[in-house]
Amino acid sequence: MKLPIAEERWLSKYCTLELHNGLAVKTFNKNFPKHVNEEWLKDYNHFRSLWNDTPVKIFEITENQIIMEYIPGATTAIEWVYRQGTTQSRLGKVASCLFRLSADMFDFSENENKLFYHEDLNLTNLMVYEDKITLVDPESWIYGKTINYNALIQPHLNLSKVAHKILEKTISNTKFY
Repeated sequence: MKLPIAEERWLSKYCTLELHNGLAVKTFNKNFPKHVNEEWLKDYNHFRSLWNDTPVKIFEITENQIIMEYIPGATTAIEWVYRQGTTQSRLGKVASCLFRLSADMFDFSENENKLFYHEDLNLTNLMVYEDKITLVDPESWIYGKTINYNALIQPHLNLSKVAHKILEKTISNTKFY
């Protein structure tokens, strides 16, 4: 069964996302990320198990697939905040998740003496299901010589825009979709 992808209009040329035996299978049509290998998976799982369990659970990588946990009924964090409630507590939950995740990525990188971080932290890559937030798009976890700070601050900027609209009570006028 084919699963929806957040950015279907351009991402479908890059990969497909399907449900097989209860698992989400991301198949890359071309250009499977070269950094996604056994060492990467070891670091990814180490970060996930000892530092922060927000990243999606990965079961296997193949030559052109990432086989991971399927999150049924999940919605993106941006939809969760805009469409299904505009409370400050929801906004705080997403912000807290982002801040903790960012701090843990820096701590992990310092502890392991290698920069390993998610370079596409955006609110469409955070999925919410039953009040748990999961970071998807696992191949965006990369090794770097320097960090792309724009990738880390962009979701915080978006959250502050939402916070302003919530506090000003103008969010209901926002045409997000």
